[in-house]
Amino acid sequence: MLELREISKSYVTSALTQVALDDVSVTFRDNEFVAILGASGSGKTTMLNVVGGLDHFDSGDLVIDGVSTAHYKNRDWDAYRNARVGFVFQSYNLIPHQSVVANVELALTLSGVSRGQRRRRALAALETVGLAEHSHKRPSQLSGGQMQRVAIARALINDPEIVLADEPTGALDSTTSVQVMDLLQEVARQRLVIMVTHNPELAHQYATRIVELADGRIISDSDPVVGELEDADGDDGDAEGAGDGAASVAGAAVGSDDGAEGAGGGTAGDGAARAAREAAALNDDTAQIPAVSAGEQAYGSGAGGDDATEGYEGDAEDAGGLAEGAAGDDVAEGAGAVVGRKEGQRRTSRHRTDRAAKRRGHNKNRVDASRPGRRPRRVSMGPLTALGLSFTNLMTKKGRTAMTSFAGSIGIIGIALVLALASGANNYIITTQERAMASYPLTIERVGMDLTGVLSSSAAGEAAPNDGKIHTASQLSNVAASMKTNDLTSLQSYLKGNGGNINKYVRAIEYNYGINPRIYLPKSSKGPVQVNPDVTFTEGSTNFGAFQSMTSTNIFKQLANDRSLYENSYDVVSGRWPTAANELVVALDSNGRLPERLEYTLGLRDYGQLQNAMAKLRQNEGVKLKNSAATWAPQQIMGAKFKLVNVPDLYKYDAKYKVWSARDNDAAALKQIVAAGTDLKIVGIVKPTSSGGGFGQSSVLSPGIYYTGALTQQVIAKAAASPIVKQQLADPKRNVFTGKTFEEEAKEHANPQIDLSSLITIDQDKLMAAFKFDPSSINAGLNNLDFSGMDLSGAVGNVQLDLSSLDLSQMPAIDLNGLDASKLDYSTLQKQFPQLANIDLAKVVQAALANGAIKPGGSQALSNILTQVVGGFIPWYAQHGGDDDGGGPGAPGQADPAKIAAAVTKYLQTEQVQKLLAPIFSGDTIIDRAKLTANLTQALGNDPAVQQIAENVSADLASQISSKVASALSSTVTTALSKAVGQLLQSSLNQLMTTLQTQLTAQVQNAMGQIMGNLSSAMQVDANKLKDAFKFNMKPAEIAALLTQLLNPNATTARANLLTLGYARADQPERIDIYPKSFADKDQVKSILANYNAEAKAKKQTGKVIVYSDLVGMLMSSITNIINIVTALLVAFVSISLVVSSIMIGIITFISVLERRKEIGILRSIGASKADIRRVFNAETLIVGALAGLLGVGVSVLVTIPANIYVADRFGVQDIATLPVSAGVILVVISMGLTFLAGLLPASKAAREDPVEALRGE
Repeated sequence: MLELREISKSYVTSALTQVALDDVSVTFRDNEFVAILGASGSGKTTMLNVVGGLDHFDSGDLVIDGVSTAHYKNRDWDAYRNARVGFVFQSYNLIPHQSVVANVELALTLSGVSRGQRRRRALAALETVGLAEHSHKRPSQLSGGQMQRVAIARALINDPEIVLADEPTGALDSTTSVQVMDLLQEVARQRLVIMVTHNPELAHQYATRIVELADGRIISDSDPVVGELEDADGDDGDAEGAGDGAASVAGAAVGSDDGAEGAGGGTAGDGAARAAREAAALNDDTAQIPAVSAGEQAYGSGAGGDDATEGYEGDAEDAGGLAEGAAGDDVAEGAGAVVGRKEGQRRTSRHRTDRAAKRRGHNKNRVDASRPGRRPRRVSMGPLTALGLSFTNLMTKKGRTAMTSFAGSIGIIGIALVLALASGANNYIITTQERAMASYPLTIERVGMDLTGVLSSSAAGEAAPNDGKIHTASQLSNVAASMKTNDLTSLQSYLKGNGGNINKYVRAIEYNYGINPRIYLPKSSKGPVQVNPDVTFTEGSTNFGAFQSMTSTNIFKQLANDRSLYENSYDVVSGRWPTAANELVVALDSNGRLPERLEYTLGLRDYGQLQNAMAKLRQNEGVKLKNSAATWAPQQIMGAKFKLVNVPDLYKYDAKYKVWSARDNDAAALKQIVAAGTDLKIVGIVKPTSSGGGFGQSSVLSPGIYYTGALTQQVIAKAAASPIVKQQLADPKRNVFTGKTFEEEAKEHANPQIDLSSLITIDQDKLMAAFKFDPSSINAGLNNLDFSGMDLSGAVGNVQLDLSSLDLSQMPAIDLNGLDASKLDYSTLQKQFPQLANIDLAKVVQAALANGAIKPGGSQALSNILTQVVGGFIPWYAQHGGDDDGGGPGAPGQADPAKIAAAVTKYLQTEQVQKLLAPIFSGDTIIDRAKLTANLTQALGNDPAVQQIAENVSADLASQISSKVASALSSTVTTALSKAVGQLLQSSLNQLMTTLQTQLTAQVQNAMGQIMGNLSSAMQVDANKLKDAFKFNMKPAEIAALLTQLLNPNATTARANLLTLGYARADQPERIDIYPKSFADKDQVKSILANYNAEAKAKKQTGKVIVYSDLVGMLMSSITNIINIVTALLVAFVSISLVVSSIMIGIITFISVLERRKEIGILRSIGASKADIRRVFNAETLIVGALAGLLGVGVSVLVTIPANIYVADRFGVQDIATLPVSAGVILVVISMGLTFLAGLLPASKAAREDPVEALRGE
């Protein structure tokens, strides 16, 4: 029984309140065909929507089988619409992108019916309405009548109790309308059908009850439910049948504690469930309604004792009935079949009223959307259904879906390509690391430095205190602190004992003893040449710094003992790998080419030419080596021969000095030693495999010549047997090469005391003879000077005579003829008194002049005289100087400097000048001659030479000698003074000329330039005489040894000497190379070494703690970090497009919501909840996101194919762009997630859509 109690409904807008239902109360029977008539706007459709749960009333109550819906929740309304109500709309309201059968079975999907059963029942329903053959078609392929019959089949598929039809024939023609009305009439035989129509003829023809509305009120009701009560004694209310068919209902009922009664298919007891539903067939067979509810969905529940009973789900096509009753706690189960009843027969209203009353009495306290007698059930749309609806909707708009997916995939494509490149680059780095481990193993040197820690600490650094002061960055101290001499003996013992189970993680451990075999090329234009260690690029000056940084010093290198480290990475071009000590192998570069330097080392080109070129380069001379792209046959390369020389054989013991001296500078001796050496031969040529290339790919073996470890052991064995090594081992404190102790040499290095005077002797006479000076060259720059306009006022007033610089070097020999002949023996005087030659004349004269010999004012008088002489030169030259150059007296002209000099000399000889100079030479104006003579006599008397003579002869004779010498000196001083005055005059005239040059700047600058050039030519050096002046007191080899010692900042040690001689102990390696199996294993090795250090520290054995640097790992780690950072930045940048795409997809989803409003209303009308609607649109965004992700990943993978082909062909690197599968899956998931988030708002909007408004929308 369905009852509306005082229902009111109004639509309120800002300007108007429209009353749709105004206090409407009406009751509908369970089985009747009710037609609601009324004008437009009378409230017909509103009442229909209220009954169907699509619209909610403002006041009143809707009672269903005696249960109020006042407390219904959304899910209760959803279950009610799905299970108990079926809608038939005027505009059919089929989902256009679903097939006919999918439209029909949609309600069953919400009910949770299995897929197979859904399809079977949907096809049966379509067969009933005559459309089974159209099940696969879309609604758009059907006629209006066919679509309405599909709508009816959909309305009946879930066996509802109530069918609501809103103008079902409004859009149909008359013939089709009759067919639809016949169907509805047949449906009404078994359930309540409420139809809204404007056609009163159809209403009166088919409806059993007509209700008319006007202005929201019921104005008439042809068959109201009034006073229809039925006894509540458990009567079964038999179904009656007449006509062609018979109806029989078999049901199950549970009675009270006193027993259960039931026969003939009635309902007995309080709350008994209807066990089967009737199905009827029209007499004309135009339509059939399937009997699908009997047993399939018929559940009964009742009260009897403490137990509950449930009706057994029987088959809808079983016939007959069986009823069993039980008292107390017994359970009665019934099964029945529904057959048709005669047309025109209905259940009596009394029976219907009685059933409703009983249901109301049983369920009055129950709020349940299920019909009485059914289990409560939740209505929900499964995720697959939501996906199916969305997928079919998207497929109907393939173009837009494709464009949306492509737009959404742009960001995915960008990120996928970035990740592919990053992954490929990281894989390439890992591969490079794996290969580099063979070329650059984990190396531990005897003198180690933790460069990694230094760089890390420098990079991290401590922030300086913000105190306004400048603080020191301790890089040097950090470096010094990180350096340490490692105890490799203890470490070697630890590693050989498999300490830390290190063998599990390493391919090999190599021990290098620092031995470099001395190998010679026996034949060249310069005889035997040393090719290992190669000294061609290291000896001499530092001009090779840049060249050495690009060129490996040594061509010869030792192969690792574990051949697996390199053999698999190389192809043998010719021959084989070396096995014996005297066998070598040549390694080519990655392109199979022979480096040019190897051509000289192998003797294919003359090694002497290379040495000559390097010698010229050391002299900063231009060098051009012959660059010929030669080709060589493998036999030519393998034909090269070398000699291994035992280093101790190059030294000879000097018994006199008890030292060992080198003989390698002796060409003859070296030739004999090399000839006696061990032959070495090349047995193979190899090159890197083609898969080991790639740009930047380091080869395991750099190009060069390689020997085995057996050769190193042979060198050590021979060195150990040599006398020089034995002597050094016997006396490790003394240097066998110098005979000094190492302690003494260390002190000499700290405080070098080297007497270079004994190194070179200089012959002074030859040195002076090597230099010549031509004064006449100076005058060549004085041409073309113009003296006109000179101002000499400042050049003649400052003449000063300095007598302290008188030149007495030309002092004449003392004439002794004036001595007293009676007392002197002329023939024997000089022999008798050789002391006279020892008189220090310069000292005597200086003493005489300093004691009043120069009169007071003498210097000023001399200056005045000279000023007059200089001042008179210009007027004289103006009158007489031009006569010689033809310019005429007084002609200023351009004077020739040579002629000017001649004019000066001529001027000084004139009578005018001689008169001015007479007081200087002959008078006492300047010099007091008597005083000078007395001073000289006194000074000579004090001279040691004269005093010695006085001791040997009489005083009188000594006095005569002194007087004679004094007289001679007086005359000499006068002569010297005259010479000084002449020089002073010349100097004054030079000052005069300088003044002239200052005023004539342009001419003077030109003249001075010429003078400076002439000065360089005036000085001549005889190179041969200069060379003869120097004589070295040491041999070249001794000088070289001395310079080597001076340039060597480190003191030599016994260990260094032994290594030079080729000797090393097996337990004292210089370097340990550890080759991990992989980079992950390298981390394990580093952990083992860290544990080794920790144990040493724990035992307080700090000397065993080792320090090393993993530069390759740090470099690769830095590169990887850079790539990761760049990748993150690129991904972040590309993610912007991904976000934009997601927003666009959200907008498109919003548009889809607007486009699918009617679909939303349809789904809500068949019981879909808001969550179901949200799930549908979320599914759509997920599908779009998945398509976008798959498209983006797919396009990215396709793009990487040609990119990888190009890079592999161009650079030799395979798979530089590789998108990991996990990254692809994650990108698809991310795309789905972002589109899901973008679609949340549109999906929520769709869920909030009013189903009534949605159904009205297009």
